[in-house]
Amino acid sequence: MDHHPNKNEAKKPSKPLTLNQSPSSPIINPNPNHSNPIPTRHVCCIVCLASISIFAGTLILILSLTIFKLKDPSLIMNQINITHFDMTLVKNNHPISANLSLITNISLRNPNIASFKFDNSTTEFYYKEKMIGVAYAPYGKVRAYKTTEINVMMDLLMDRILEDFPSINVLREKDVNLTSFTDIKGRVNLLGVYKREIHLVMNCVIIIGFSLKEVELKRSLCEAYVS
Repeated sequence: MDHHPNKNEAKKPSKPLTLNQSPSSPIINPNPNHSNPIPTRHVCCIVCLASISIFAGTLILILSLTIFKLKDPSLIMNQINITHFDMTLVKNNHPISANLSLITNISLRNPNIASFKFDNSTTEFYYKEKMIGVAYAPYGKVRAYKTTEINVMMDLLMDRILEDFPSINVLREKDVNLTSFTDIKGRVNLLGVYKREIHLVMNCVIIIGFSLKEVELKRSLCEAYVS
């Protein structure tokens, strides 16, 4: 006998699949023009990095204009002392013979945060554009914010001065104007970033009074500058 299916047993139509029912279905953004918002954590990181960059740039600018700004070292002539002098009468073409030795004390000040290294320096003495003495000082280094002293000793060729005076006039006290020239070259190097070559020059005018018996340093005026 044939079996007739019951109405209840009839195949029910299946429901259409929805987006939530199929795990393999791709998620479709209902609004393609709307982008995903940036997470708050990323925004904080960007703000922090920008703040650090601004702070670092400002700090570097301030330091470069203050502490890291390279300044000119300074030269000061502290004193000039005569250490030896003698004058005698001789019987030849130069009736007067004289010897004069002196020592100069110079201060070299470094106002920078880095050391100032300088080469061998030279000090020259002149009388009417004729060189009458020269001395050399060794190279050295002045540490940051420190001052060092340089002593220069030399003998002056007084015979070149006495050539201008007859022997009879030398017996009386005479004033002689001398000039000196000091030349120091060096450099400042800060962290290999801030570098500068520096040339220091000092000119002096010195008045010496001398006679057959004695010599006296009367006045001296010095001026230093960066060449």
